[in-house]
Amino acid sequence: MAQSKLPVQPVARIEPVSETFFGETIVDPYRWMENPKDKDWDPFMRGRTRMPAPCWVAFPGATR
Repeated sequence: MAQSKLPVQPVARIEPVSETFFGETIVDPYRWMENPKDKDWDPFMRGRTRMPAPCWVAFPGATR
């Protein structure tokens, strides 16, 4: 059985944002993803959407 070539998973940009709540500092490296108007958001999400179908086909017995 020939192996199919799986798409490369997109890598999200890391841009840490820190906030302090009740004395605890929380760092969110992916806060930028909350803004769908960010220039990197759409390409990242489209890349993630393309991932599942080819991955599932790689598993024996998987159906679409």
